[in-house]
Amino acid sequence: MDIDFVRIQRVFRDIARMGGDETKISQNEFITAMRLLGLNPTESDTRDLLARHDKDGSGDLDLEEFRTLVLELYESKTAMEEDLEQAFDHYDTDGSGKLDALEIKKILCDLGDEPLSYEEADEFLTQLDTDADGKISLQELKALLHSEDFYEPQDEVAP
Repeated sequence: MDIDFVRIQRVFRDIARMGGDETKISQNEFITAMRLLGLNPTESDTRDLLARHDKDGSGDLDLEEFRTLVLELYESKTAMEEDLEQAFDHYDTDGSGKLDALEIKKILCDLGDEPLSYEEADEFLTQLDTDADGKISLQELKALLHSEDFYEPQDEVAP
């Protein structure tokens, strides 16, 4: 993913100008700027990022703080995409560019710190398989990675 520093600066200036101060952006303006740059950090991530990058503790970000923060997010997003591509290639043993939904269901239900139930896996795969062909493509996985739903915490279900 190429980082366009001119675009980052332009987004910062436009958002800051709308906020009435061309030298800084607030937390809410930061979220808007992230969306314009194609990044969708969660509320929790936003708070953590702002706390780490707001060097003067003002609660706002200046251009340099913003630029450093955006660079970190782009690097993180690029690393996630690379990990996703490697994992996809590992499981795409026939090189078809698609993974069988049943195989993915098995992975989701058997692996990880918090495996899904079969019902949760079915629901997830229904949303993921956008062309309803019973297979999951790398493009479908990347679309999920770039969606806001991927980053938003799910509501807890009461026991």
